[in-house]
Amino acid sequence: MWKICLFWLFLQCLDAKALEEKPHLLNEIEMSLDHTQDPCEDFYAYSCNNWAEHHPDTRYAESTGLVDNIMNLKLINLLESGREMIMEHSTRHRQHFTQMAVNYYESCAKEKSSNFSRYFERIKPGENLEWPVLEELQAPPPRGDLKVDLWPAQGFDVFGLLGRLQSYGLNNVLINQDVAQTQNGSMQIILDMPEIAPEGQGEQEELLIFSYFLKNAGLPKIKYLDYVKQVKRTGQHWQQVYRNYTTATSSEQDQEEEEEAAKKLTFQKLQQLFPKLATFLENLQPSGSATRFKPQDTVAIYNMEYFQYLMEKPMPARIARKLCNYLMMKFLSFLLKDSSDSFTKLDCIRDVRNKMDLAVNYLYRQHIVADDFKEYFQDMSQLSHKLFKYYLQTLEENPLRLSGEQLDLLKLKLYTLRLNLGNLPQQLIYPRYHNDTMPQPPFNPEEIEKFYQDIPPLDPSNYYQNHLELLRHRFAKSLIYEQNYSYYISTDNKIGSTSTPIYYARQNMILLFQGFLQDPIYNLDMEPLAKWSLLAFILAHEFTHAIDSSGMYFGPDGHILDSDRGIQDHTNFTNALECLQHQLPTDAIDERIADLMGARVAFNAYIKDYNWQTGSEHSSIGWKKLFFLNMSQFFCGRKGVQFRDHDSDADRLHQILMNLEGFAEAFQCEVGTPMNPTEKCRVY
Repeated sequence: MWKICLFWLFLQCLDAKALEEKPHLLNEIEMSLDHTQDPCEDFYAYSCNNWAEHHPDTRYAESTGLVDNIMNLKLINLLESGREMIMEHSTRHRQHFTQMAVNYYESCAKEKSSNFSRYFERIKPGENLEWPVLEELQAPPPRGDLKVDLWPAQGFDVFGLLGRLQSYGLNNVLINQDVAQTQNGSMQIILDMPEIAPEGQGEQEELLIFSYFLKNAGLPKIKYLDYVKQVKRTGQHWQQVYRNYTTATSSEQDQEEEEEAAKKLTFQKLQQLFPKLATFLENLQPSGSATRFKPQDTVAIYNMEYFQYLMEKPMPARIARKLCNYLMMKFLSFLLKDSSDSFTKLDCIRDVRNKMDLAVNYLYRQHIVADDFKEYFQDMSQLSHKLFKYYLQTLEENPLRLSGEQLDLLKLKLYTLRLNLGNLPQQLIYPRYHNDTMPQPPFNPEEIEKFYQDIPPLDPSNYYQNHLELLRHRFAKSLIYEQNYSYYISTDNKIGSTSTPIYYARQNMILLFQGFLQDPIYNLDMEPLAKWSLLAFILAHEFTHAIDSSGMYFGPDGHILDSDRGIQDHTNFTNALECLQHQLPTDAIDERIADLMGARVAFNAYIKDYNWQTGSEHSSIGWKKLFFLNMSQFFCGRKGVQFRDHDSDADRLHQILMNLEGFAEAFQCEVGTPMNPTEKCRVY
């Protein structure tokens, strides 16, 4: 009981600290400012240069990492100090999903370093068949000059093994599969040749992982280096095969002809005509799953010539052994990238969030946010409804001069947009409606219980078995018809552990995670200027992904549309994108569109709703300056941080503000300065 008390004391200390440092917003801004810089020349340097100095904790590199770190620390304390409270739902005969989360965390935290061989205690290449490498380790040394081929290839079925490995989430090895449930409950299966990796991409990393595994398994250096050379040659052979068949098709067929050339048949017919591919699919589907393949499910096979080669390829013992080693290396590399990095407490809690995000979201709601969740829901409902109103007003300014039909297509996406608070079942906000007409729906944890019911009990002392069980569960859930769900089902190893809001096109839904709703980004007592300059800006950014150059191809129900009504071919749309690229080339044009629209909507909305206020009661800084200074806090971070999906924080902030008239006015930037160019770009 004393541990639970300590846990609650820890949370109260965090809250008390936040109150003592009030107003936190102004402290953050003032500490980050570099007055030696000219805001009209380099606003990022002016507003963010000193951020890193006042945030020496290397566990995070920018604001989203900061709130992630705070959430992770709270969760670690909950799972360790509040263990008894969490376990109360479990019984002798049934392990509750909350206990599964605790057990997975404990099994991770008990590990000191990766022990790859534990994975292969459970997964074998065939019935009564050991992995060639491990069999060699277990075999007695040969007598004299007698050389025996130890590995019996007769029991090896490459299609069965490949299906089992891909049932854990591995893909794009020998076969690229895309399996999904349709609206009527049937399964749609696409089989294709793997995508060709750029020359050498990832190869060295995979070989190093395999080398490390073989060395630690006990193989002598001369042996494990020979195995590494073998799998390297095998990988190069298959990449060449992919190139051969890609060249043969892509030079003769365009995309439409390739679609027509695909072999389409039922699963039952596949079993009759191509039993090896049927074996692959039968091993791919999880046993006992609701998404089992039925005789009339549809299968489309692209690049049939490649699959003919794959099915007819002779498999003598020597080739089978090398191929088995190659598959082992690919699977090992996949597992390592998906597992905990170093088994520290922070790594382990991130791993739990990635594998059991619904369970962790539930625990955070029930035991950390607790009664505040209702207030969060009401506040976010009011904010998103106001934001929706001003977003539509900005869209209706129609600077692109789109037709009525084109504008209606974009509006329809916004009218049907949903926001899920916490990525939890039924916790939906509809920005179109005022919260008085759409009250908070009841919260039912039984839906989460049902989601995890297929997972066997997790062992608090066996991380590797637990990891495999959760991977199979994640793959099985990735097959279901997601549009039927009110929450997002994570199918990768990164979404669960992030706190940054995300728009998901296939459900036309924004995920607003609970970890994002904390200082310095948000609190319930936050002044309107602070809320609109940061949180509302981020939400408006996510709104825009529904109608950016990718989002507009998805309908209100998440299905792909046949046409965007000619919006992307519209001269003004093309010119607007060219304007953005001319200012600063980017591969993340949708992020640029969302940034610019999000900032414009948030700024204009604050002017219309709060223009009578001068800004913060705690600051003499003009409200317009304060608005943009607070917005910049989202982008402040350490130098050199690289992002996969968007430009650097400095580039993003500059592109937003140099295209907003209000910024130049606030900081009195002369026309022609870097932050107030003569030509400004605008999409919506």
